[in-house]
Parts: sequence; structure tokens; C-alpha cells
Amino acid sequence: MIQSIVKRLTSTDHVSVGWLYAATIALFALAGTALGLTLVIVTVKPTLLFLNPAMYARFFTLHGNIMINLLILPVFAGVFGNLILPRVIGSSRVALPRTNLIGWWLYLAGGLLMLVGLWVGVYDGGWTLHTPLKGMSSPAFITLMSGLLLLAGSLFLASLNVALTIYRRRKAGTGWAGLSLVGWTLFLAALVHLIIMPERFLFLLTQLVGHFGADGWIKQATSPDSQVFQHLFWVSSSPAVTIVILPAIGLISELLATFTGKKLFARQGVLIACCVFAGLSLVVWGEHLLIGEQATRTSVLFSFLSALQGIPAGFVLLAWLATMFRGSITPHAPFWYAFAAVALWVMGGLAGVTMSIMSMNVQLHSTAFVVGHTHITIAGSVLLAIFGGLYYWWPLITGSMVNERAAKVALSVSAVGILLTFIPYFVLGVKGVPRRLSVYPSQFQPEHYWAAAGGVVLVCGVLFLVWNLVTSRKTLAAEPVNPWSSDAPEWTGQTG
Repeated sequence: MIQSIVKRLTSTDHVSVGWLYAATIALFALAGTALGLTLVIVTVKPTLLFLNPAMYARFFTLHGNIMINLLILPVFAGVFGNLILPRVIGSSRVALPRTNLIGWWLYLAGGLLMLVGLWVGVYDGGWTLHTPLKGMSSPAFITLMSGLLLLAGSLFLASLNVALTIYRRRKAGTGWAGLSLVGWTLFLAALVHLIIMPERFLFLLTQLVGHFGADGWIKQATSPDSQVFQHLFWVSSSPAVTIVILPAIGLISELLATFTGKKLFARQGVLIACCVFAGLSLVVWGEHLLIGEQATRTSVLFSFLSALQGIPAGFVLLAWLATMFRGSITPHAPFWYAFAAVALWVMGGLAGVTMSIMSMNVQLHSTAFVVGHTHITIAGSVLLAIFGGLYYWWPLITGSMVNERAAKVALSVSAVGILLTFIPYFVLGVKGVPRRLSVYPSQFQPEHYWAAAGGVVLVCGVLFLVWNLVTSRKTLAAEPVNPWSSDAPEWTGQTG
């Protein structure tokens, strides 16, 4: 048994590495979800149901770091990049198998070190690490920074592997024009990740050196009110949203085209929109600092660039709607996941455009509205796109089918949970309630009740989604090779 475990942990086979990523990400996500559920439950009482404000701050710090650094950033390059991408592009292996495995080991070690550093160091400043970490003991701080550096290295290696696999391992005769939108969006996301990695490493090293009292610009960069520090952070962190949204666009597009019996409307236009979206993500980091100390003209520029993102996002939405219009829809479970993801995409996108307007940003910045916007987009639209993709390709990667009725029930429960949980945060934000608030006036208690109830429903729905995937191996093994009647190469046997 020990030899079998060691073999799995040291195998360079991309499928084995993909399952290692999937299992590890699932465990970390389970911990992050438990923390998130705790956060919404304790706030049903204006003075906290249990915990104290200090522990509450530590919980949301852990929750944010887990869900961002250990779930949404590595899931596409780690899981989809190994289990699905090679099949989609017609390759029998990835470009860098050893590097791929090393990336997972760095991810595991970095994740554990990050969590240990945050907990032992009693850090409660949120996932942004904006304030100086001088209050942490040196051992805890070094542990935290070591973990974050290892995670950055892991994501760099995973993204490099994805980009080179698509570039070098495509099926012979398949040019860039013939690459599926799933492949294109994974490639663009990996490219964005590779571009921002030097800034990410610089930010972390700045923190590390500044902790020990370095002089000059490094000391200024770790000052709590330093624009240098905040710009350095956001230039490497703002594109993280695009890194997860782009592959989600590819997944939704693939599902809608398959289950409407039509080719994706304006496919080339969607691809151009994704490229524009990726490019804009590299120059809009100042949208997070519109009410900071930067010059007014600079804020106006960033506000304009941020609003521009609505154009490619809107074009993609119109292409999806046109694809569904008068299509011969086959209502399999993956289609409904994509459909629900589109609906939540609209909600998150409208909130994002609202936040890009300077006059609105002044009112909504650092309020609960931001929580609603980010979560309805990532924990809503992107999450459902991920599960839709997993349900769609599950027969291909496991040889077994999921229970479709259970999948639809799980989707319904999850969608209701998402809306119940995060819509109240939009309402609270409009009323001016700050985010990360552990104690609040009693007139805002009803919204917190709804959010807590929705959190319980959402967690039940997500657990049902995962349970349906896991148990499908045992319950529904004898299914057709191409259950969706898809004409994609990976389903029709036209891959290499």
C-alpha cells in the first residue's frame, strides 16, 4: 500500500498529477468553505453569535487566502490543465511532465506553510496583506512568506506547463485557428499569469525584506498608507480575476454550443473579446485605488479602463444569447449549469460596471457591495461553470456518468443558495454597511439572517454536487462513449 501511495505521489503522468491537484484543492476548499459558512452564521446576531471580533478577523483572513490562493487560482491550470486540456488538443501528454509534478508539490507545501504562518502569526488583515506584517513574529512571518512564494512558484510552473502544452503539443495539423475556445482561454489565462509573476515575486520579496527593517523604497513600500505598496500589490493581484474568468468563458461557450446544436455565434469575435479582456486586465489595477491618494487624473484613467472591460464582457454575453436563440436545446445537466452561470455573469458584470464609475465607487468602496460582487461572480458564475465542465467531461475522464437528476437538483439548490447568500450583501452595501464588519447596528440583522440561511443552502448544494461526482464511479458506469452526441474532437475520437 505504501509503495502504491509513493508511486502516485511521484508519478509524472499528467492524469495522476491532475487527480492530485483535484484531491488537494478539494480538501483546502472544504476548509475554506467551512470558514466561510461560519462567518455568515456568526453574524446573524449583531454582536456575533459566537467567536469574538479578533477571531472573526482571523477566520475571514484564512477564508480569503484559502479560496483565492488555494482554490480559484490553481484549479484551472492544475485540474483542467491536466485532466481535460491534453484530450481537447489531441495530446497524449503534457509538455513538461516533471515540472508539472514539481508544481503540485510546491502547491501542497506552500499551502500548508501559508496556513501555518497565518494561524501561528495571528494575522487578521485579510487576503490582501495590505498592512505591514511587523506585528507577526519572525518565524511565523517567514513561514507565511515562504508559503506564498512556493505557491507563486507552483502557479508559475503550472501556467508554464499549460502554455507550452498548448503551444507545442497540439495535434499535428491543428493551427491556432483550429484550437478550441477552451484551449484558447486556458492559454490566455496562463499567459496573463506568466506576465504578472515577476511582480508577484517582487511584492512578496518586498514584504520579506521590509519585515526586517530595510531602508529606502522597500520600507516605504511596506508603509500602511503607501501608494507604492498598494500599486505593487494590485498590479500582480488584480489580473487574478481574469485568470479564472477567461477559462470559465471557454467552458460556458463549449457547453452552450454543444447543447444547443449550434456553433458558437461569432466565435472569432468572442476570441478577440477574450484577448482584449486579457490585455485590459494588465492595466486596470488602479481600479481598486480610485478613492485612494492617487491623482484624480490617474483615477479617471483607471475608471475609464475599468469600464472598458464591460465591452468585451458584453460582447461575450450577446454571443452566448445568440447561440441559444432558436437553438435545438438538449436540456442535459451541463447545459443548465452553463445557463445559470450566464445569469450570474450578468449580475456580477453589472455590479462590476457600477463599481468602475468613480462617483459610485466613492459610495460603494469597501462596503458589503464589493463582497456581493466578487462572490456572485466567482463563487457563483465561475463555480457553476467549473462544475458544468466537470459534469460534461466526467464520462471522458472517468468512463462513468453522473446521475443527471441529482445534478439538476444540486444545481437548483446551489443557485438558490448563491442568490440568498450574496444578494443581501448588495443591499447592505447600498445602505453603506462596511465589509468585514463583525459588529453592526440591529437594523441590518434581516439581511444577515438571509445571508446565513443562504450560506447553509449553498454549502448543502455544493456538497451534493461533489457527492454526485464521486459516487458516479460506482452507480452509473455503463454509459455510451459520447453521451452528449458532441462533435468535439475529444468525443469523436479525432484526437491524437
